[in-house]
Parts: sequence; C-alpha cells; structure tokens
Amino acid sequence: MNNSYAGVCAMSTFLNSIVFNSKTEAKMSWNHLLNQLSFRGSVLHMEKLRLGVKKAIQKLRGHLVALSGGELLSHNMPDDFSEDMADTTYGASFLNSKWTQSHALLRALAAKESCTLLRESVSGTVEFNPVTGLQFLQAGETITKAFASLIQICSGQPMRTTEVIDQRIRNTERNRAFYKDHGEIVCITNYQKTSNNKGFDAYIPHLLPHELGELLQYYLIVIRPLETVIAHQLYGLEAARCYHFYLYVHQGKRMTAKLFRSLFTDFLEKDVDFQ
Repeated sequence: MNNSYAGVCAMSTFLNSIVFNSKTEAKMSWNHLLNQLSFRGSVLHMEKLRLGVKKAIQKLRGHLVALSGGELLSHNMPDDFSEDMADTTYGASFLNSKWTQSHALLRALAAKESCTLLRESVSGTVEFNPVTGLQFLQAGETITKAFASLIQICSGQPMRTTEVIDQRIRNTERNRAFYKDHGEIVCITNYQKTSNNKGFDAYIPHLLPHELGELLQYYLIVIRPLETVIAHQLYGLEAARCYHFYLYVHQGKRMTAKLFRSLFTDFLEKDVDFQ
C-alpha cells in the first residue's frame, strides 16, 4: 500500500512539473478588460456576442410570427405557473396542463382564405397538403435550430452535445429537460458520469432568459402540436413520436450531434463573427 501511494505521489509530482514548466501558451485567454476572449488564434468580442444574440432572438420571433400566420396567438398559460417537477410519470410535462389549447394554430390557419396547408381530396374530405405541410415542418426546423444555439449560449453552463440532442419535452423512460417554475422555463440536465461512484445522479439547472423562455413556451404550446400532426401524415408514427417527446427534430428524426455542431459553428461564424 505504501509503495503504491508513493508511486502515485511521485507520478503526480512529475506531471505537475511538466505543466508548470511547459512553454506552451494557453489555448484560451481573456484580455485585461475582460471583453475579448482568445481561443486558438480566434477572438470572440463580447459586444458582438451580445448583439448577435439579440438579433438572433429578434429573428426567431419573426419566424414564430410568420409560421403563426402573421401574428402570435394568445394562450392561457398563467404567468406564475409552476408544475410538479418531481413528477416522473411517463409523458408528464407542463405542456399537458389544462391551460394549453388543442390545435389552436390549426384552427386559426384553417380560418384564413389564403390557407394552403389543407386541401379537399377527390372524395371530398379535407386533408393536409403534403407540399405546404413539408414547408411548414422545414420552417419549424429553422426555429428549433435557432433555439439550440441560443439555449446553449444563454442558459448558463454549456451543455454537452449529447445532452442537447437528447433533450425531451415530455418524460419517457428518462425525465424531460424543460420545466415551468414560477412562470419561467428551466432546463435541467442530468450528469450521470459519476453516478456509480457517488451513488446518485447530479442535476444541473439552466435558467433561460425570460424573453427566450417565453418564445420557447409559445413554440411548444402553439406550433409543436401542429408539427406533430403533420409529421404523422408525412413521415409516420415514429416521426410523430419524436415531435411529441423531443425538442430537436430534423426531417422526422432526432437531431444528430453532427448537425448540432454544424449549426452552432454557423451561428458563431455568421451571427457573432467568431472565425
């Protein structure tokens, strides 16, 4: 035992000496004003980041308005609503509350004379137009891609890619990621790497900014139900299940890690000018 302990101490001393005596420059550093972050030769300006995030949120709101038929619809979710965050029942979510309206967006769009989402079939029944239905889903994907980048940047400690693409809006065999607490949207991730050592899971809360949380709530309550129905018609039951349980869906399937990394890189390069 003593020999083993001495060996560990010697190895630790050796590794520390390598670190402290290394001539390699730090990969990440702040300037003295703490308004610029340098990383491997690239510079991230905090002011550009703030402006980029603000513009992205404004653009996101515009996408929501366009997909809603020209104006945001009202919903009845109370401003101070809190759910039972300990509810682990399969399918549980604040989206199942009595205040959420069933397919309010479909009714609003169908009432417009310019609506092309629905059409009359040969037999005289009303059905979804597959062309405009696909366009609707593609517009929805633009919205969720924006949410993916903005939530990652604006909600505190960054999440691992695997955590992001696995985020649920309703409980499955694992708990959902998004909750309502005193009117605010909270994202809670589950850190499981050290569960076996500690004997319990660690939970990390991520509080969304109020404006971003309001937009996410609107999307999930108003737009996502219609997306789920259209996905069922175009892609089948498994695709509808993805839309019902998971936040990030692409072409009827869950978003991949490769796609998330790509869109997040695009956001940093195009919206924030971080090359």
